[in-house]
Amino acid sequence: MKKYFALSILTVGILVLVIACNKSAVVVNNNNNNNNNVDSNALMPLKAGNIWVYQDSSWDSLHAAPQVLTDTAYLSTATATSASEPGILFYNFVDYNGWFGPYAYFATASDQYGNSYLLAMDSLGTNPYTYFATASTDGALLGSSQDFSNPACLTTYQQFAFASTKVINGFTCYKNFITATNCNNVNVENQVEYVSPGVGIVRIEDWVQDTTLPGKPLYLNYSQTLTKYIPK
Repeated sequence: MKKYFALSILTVGILVLVIACNKSAVVVNNNNNNNNNVDSNALMPLKAGNIWVYQDSSWDSLHAAPQVLTDTAYLSTATATSASEPGILFYNFVDYNGWFGPYAYFATASDQYGNSYLLAMDSLGTNPYTYFATASTDGALLGSSQDFSNPACLTTYQQFAFASTKVINGFTCYKNFITATNCNNVNVENQVEYVSPGVGIVRIEDWVQDTTLPGKPLYLNYSQTLTKYIPK
């Protein structure tokens, strides 16, 4: 994947926090999860041959207002192909030109409390982590982790979920919101994810600091929005 703040989610079975490649990954006790990749109500209906078509856009900084696209918006296509892991079935999400490219691996799961999860791996054989989760209330804290790549100033990541929905490009979506805060309590990056049950990942937004301006405000650096979902 291009970039993702993998966080510890504390409600799925027995979770073990692992720090690797500047990410905190989640190892899932599969005995407490029900794999429902083919369920039409799953967060992402994973099936070999399913296709998602996205519009990807990169944006310039706020320094030269008005903000404009640095790259012409282009389309990227993601296709699911099967790939198995012991205990839970992950699907390869092939997205050569998009956020997840060239390869990512996803699986869906749920727990006894009715919460749904989208699990991910950057490559086969690595520890799965929770990419997205639902919650019963808006602003629910799902989990947190720290980036130790700079021991002198740790970055803290927190992931929040929202029970309310938002319609994006015709798809009714739930939202997760990830914040990155440095040791000086400065918000240095945000990532927003929208997922529509039965369809999958609808939109991703990556907000980063504009270091050319006083106060270093965040601006939308990249977005990827689903334009068409084609189930097999």
